[in-house]
Amino acid sequence: NCYKFVLTEDRSWSSARSRCQSLGGYLAILETRDEIEWMKSFRQLHRPLGDARLWIGGWHDDLDNQWKWIGPDGRFPITIFDWAIGEPNRSTQDCLILYSYEFGPGKMYKWDDDECGDRFDFICEK
Repeated sequence: NCYKFVLTEDRSWSSARSRCQSLGGYLAILETRDEIEWMKSFRQLHRPLGDARLWIGGWHDDLDNQWKWIGPDGRFPITIFDWAIGEPNRSTQDCLILYSYEFGPGKMYKWDDDECGDRFDFICEK
């Protein structure tokens, strides 16, 4: 997989998704434990990414009450999760971000649900 970290274009989730499509990709899909762990390691090694809140391609489908990925082949259920403690806390937070928080001597990189209209940088995948 090839990832592009877009760190200068704060956008809503849907706008970030459209931007990734215009670049020939889609919002990143982290569907395996290896991909999730690789992304955490990459962020730890690259300081500018460390504190960024970044949209990825997951969203909550209210029709069947499931978290799903949206990729080039359509929508499919998320089967492996990496939520932060206390997440998802939903209410109206239906889109998925990667974020970091202090935990003991270092940072933890986990998933959080957020308002889809909030503006964050994002990760595209191709």
